Amino acid sequence: MDEVKLNAALARINEFKNAVLRQYTAGLLSEIELDTQLYGLQVMYREALHELGLRDVHARNRDTMKRYELDYRLWAFGGKPDSADGEPWLLRLEGESEASSDERAALFDLAKDALLEIFAFDFPPDDIEKPVRHLRVYDNGTRVIVPFDCTDDGGLLACDDPRGKRFFLTASNGLHAMIEIDEGAGLDYRPSWKAGSQYRGLIAVEGYTVEGLHSKGTVNIAHGKIDSVSYTNSRWVWRDDAHVRMICDEEEIEATDAVSILTRQGERNEEAFRGYPRWQACFEWERKHPPRLLSSSRKEYIEALLKEAGS
Repeated sequence: MDEVKLNAALARINEFKNAVLRQYTAGLLSEIELDTQLYGLQVMYREALHELGLRDVHARNRDTMKRYELDYRLWAFGGKPDSADGEPWLLRLEGESEASSDERAALFDLAKDALLEIFAFDFPPDDIEKPVRHLRVYDNGTRVIVPFDCTDDGGLLACDDPRGKRFFLTASNGLHAMIEIDEGAGLDYRPSWKAGSQYRGLIAVEGYTVEGLHSKGTVNIAHGKIDSVSYTNSRWVWRDDAHVRMICDEEEIEATDAVSILTRQGERNEEAFRGYPRWQACFEWERKHPPRLLSSSRKEYIEALLKEAGS
């Protein structure tokens, strides 16, 4: 555990908080603006984890979540987060080895100072079909990645020049996707799809987007086979409600999370996802099994900050 890097990251986080609070107490920020500014702490949190060479995978499955919750409860009561019951929920970037108890404690220290809420949540039973999608969040938008075990690519991989053409894909679970390959791509595009990385264009993914080609996206290839499709929404604003886990930047997370989306296209995609018949049993189960807040709420964090600033 690199204590120097950890202490430097904690210092940056707290300096940022203090700077925002000074602006607020000077009357330069409203409470809403204060709250908005403090969301910047979440980016700093992700950057600190990366600097420490750590990757949080706590939402991967039941076993990682079980151990994550046990470790958090140990840490919250002043103990060492050294639970061995369940799969590792925090990994080192190099070699994907398990993080030490000190590194796990460092994550919780960073999360607390960055005002992040810590949730534990359950997973639906195996006999309930669960939609799987992952988000990669950037400053200018959100890429939604959907695993897609393709059994019929509609001739896409065999096509010498797919630019400007439309292809229909079928996954092993019966879902379909459609992509119209970017016809305006230059010669630099050919090595990309010849090498088997991805095809870009307008895309629709059954169960995840509205019908019709309204979203930009990609068909992604690994080991000579289509293994996922993705589409892009413009920047999302996360609601502070029961479904939101850790709000983060450039992190892949399970995305049954509730969100508000700034663009109408993003809203339409989310409406299609939420209304898709095959996902309703899962959503109903989730409504009956809401996440459990283990830490203070964001509201409590901010109230404590304001109280401290006013004392």
